[in-house]
Amino acid sequence: MQDQILAMLSRYMPGKIKPSGAHQIITTCPFHKDGQERKPSFSVNVEKGVFNCFTCHVKGSIKTLLEKLSVPGSTIEMELKVIQPYLDRQKELHKVEKQNAFVNRDPFKADFVLPESLLGVYEMCPTRLVVDGFDEGLLKKMDIGYDRHNNRIMFPLRDMYGNLAGFSGGATEYSQQPHPKYRVYQGRRKGLDGKVIPSDFGPWFDEEDDFRDYRCENHDFLWNFDRVFKRRMSDPAATVFVVEGFKACLWMIQSGYENTVALMGSYISDRQQQMLHLLGWPVVLFLDNDQAGIRATEMVGGLLWKPMYGRVGVVPYPEEDFDTQPDDYEVEAVRELVNKKQTFIQYRNSKRNSQWQ
Repeated sequence: MQDQILAMLSRYMPGKIKPSGAHQIITTCPFHKDGQERKPSFSVNVEKGVFNCFTCHVKGSIKTLLEKLSVPGSTIEMELKVIQPYLDRQKELHKVEKQNAFVNRDPFKADFVLPESLLGVYEMCPTRLVVDGFDEGLLKKMDIGYDRHNNRIMFPLRDMYGNLAGFSGGATEYSQQPHPKYRVYQGRRKGLDGKVIPSDFGPWFDEEDDFRDYRCENHDFLWNFDRVFKRRMSDPAATVFVVEGFKACLWMIQSGYENTVALMGSYISDRQQQMLHLLGWPVVLFLDNDQAGIRATEMVGGLLWKPMYGRVGVVPYPEEDFDTQPDDYEVEAVRELVNKKQTFIQYRNSKRNSQWQ
């Protein structure tokens, strides 16, 4: 039924639709910039039947989406008649799963656990990161490797317990930019056209029975959380820093802030929020200083503020340094910025005051 939803949306959405994870699709937003975004900001959750644009903030149900796309009412009724039973069923299953999360399964353990030996396939050191100033010993410690076949830097994804759940491959060549900058490797699956897409790992992966139906969703994890979580008892008064990407997280660790985790994007999922709550430490946000990162800081901080009892801070960037991130600064500069951290409320008020000036 998910394939039917994807096919239905393809009939009315003007932009190219691309899967993003198990239940998300992304495309260019049809409601701003005349659908000519450089980077897609429009997301549809085909499991929950909702959409959201992270740039113009339009959101709602699939019915609302079809109405906004000027699809005739009779056509909308016909389309919803086909998919609504599936959406209702998924809503009920999601509710039951949330109520029985720890009864049926551990929600913090990866659905698929890959063998550690798979790291050996990508044991080559990514020299690009070394040239950028990252310590080779740190890269080895974090099991970061290189996929020579696809020319991608391989960042292992681990669940809370350290189980190897998957890989995210970072592009290293400009020619790869039409494709995802970071690709979460998946097993063999069907595309929107029904054709079989081979595994991102290679044909050998598809031949292994143990990897049949393998899927990985990066928003089920916080990168480096397994290492941070192991220290929660020995350092109960610590603080956890939250950044957007792998390189920012690595640079924070190299700068002396080992208790840093990465969202792997400018979005925080319910599962990632639960992990931070479970850790129980104060949170300091140090997301990217671009439009998406600034919006994400307000969004993530707002979601965490009450559940974390106000123990949420933000590292502010210099006003003149727009479009930067933690790994753009020297180590001493990172430490100076961290020393200027504010509470989330202070940060939000300063941003709102600057908008009025």
